[in-house]
Amino acid sequence: MIDVQTRIKHLQALARAERSVHPNFDPRTILDRANTPKNARQDRKRILLVDEHEVSRWMQSLGCREIDLRKAVAVVGASADAVRKHLAERR
Repeated sequence: MIDVQTRIKHLQALARAERSVHPNFDPRTILDRANTPKNARQDRKRILLVDEHEVSRWMQSLGCREIDLRKAVAVVGASADAVRKHLAERR
């Protein structure tokens, strides 16, 4: 089992990495994600870029590259509909 201090450091590192891509990033989303069971149903209305597998699923679903997905989220936010619209406009 991971001790609390290690978990906090890991979450802080994730928040810093996410904030570098998305300046308006809310670190509470990482805590929400960390406290969500792995088998929980994914929220298909928001794009969270903290989980490698979820990023891959969104890339496949939207038919875009990772950099394009991250840029779109940085521009329009984490709403899947807004990102989908933004990517469609850019094509």
